Amino acid sequence: MNMKFYQKPWFIFGLIAAIFLIYGLALENGWWILKGKDDGQLGTFGDSWGMLTSLFSALAFGGLMITIWQQQEELGLTRKEMKDQQFENMLFKMLEVHANIVADLDLRSKRANNQQTTTGRDCFTAFLRRLTGNYNYYQKKDPSKSDQELVEVAYRYFWRKNRNNLGHYFRYVYNIFKYIDNSDREDKKTYTNIVRAQLSDHEVALLYYNCLSEFGSEKFKPMAVEYELFDNMPKDLLIRVQHEDLYPQKAFGSSQP
Repeated sequence: MNMKFYQKPWFIFGLIAAIFLIYGLALENGWWILKGKDDGQLGTFGDSWGMLTSLFSALAFGGLMITIWQQQEELGLTRKEMKDQQFENMLFKMLEVHANIVADLDLRSKRANNQQTTTGRDCFTAFLRRLTGNYNYYQKKDPSKSDQELVEVAYRYFWRKNRNNLGHYFRYVYNIFKYIDNSDREDKKTYTNIVRAQLSDHEVALLYYNCLSEFGSEKFKPMAVEYELFDNMPKDLLIRVQHEDLYPQKAFGSSQP
């Protein structure tokens, strides 16, 4: 905390000492109003020294109280800084764990009698491809269903098939956002933007459909909208471009027209 010079203890006590010194010199040398006074008058004036001493004692006490108040204010700022640092340390630890969860993902599939393994972030491209296939299947099966209904039924089937791979991932991403949302930070959007920056486009697209399903619509979707999670998400990753209408405009941030 930057204090002005007149708030600093050395200035306060220096000023008091200077006044005492000037007063003492005035008594000693007969300056100013003491000039020309007889001994009786000087004695009477000298008696005021005791009163002035009491006054400056009170001023000294006031200076001490100012110092204590300043120290308490500095301590309060220090505690806030420590709390902020703890919050950020925890958040970045959570992001490290998230990165490890993504890195540990692996999918195995057979194509033309060859087993293929997909790992890490590349898995989300495969997940989105599977979800798209499910959606197209149910759309052909029952074209009368609305986009929202088709998303729900397609995602439900997708989730049954991929829960073992994605359950931990979605729970953890949700808890990162929940950690920020439950904090007393005023700049929550800044921190959710940091989290958003760690997610690949295909991750965000899969989260898009997770939040539209029964598995994310109640708890995760409100935070996704509030913190504009889908800002700058490539629309060509949506199964259908019309699915953009399944969210309020706020979810796409200020970059949207």
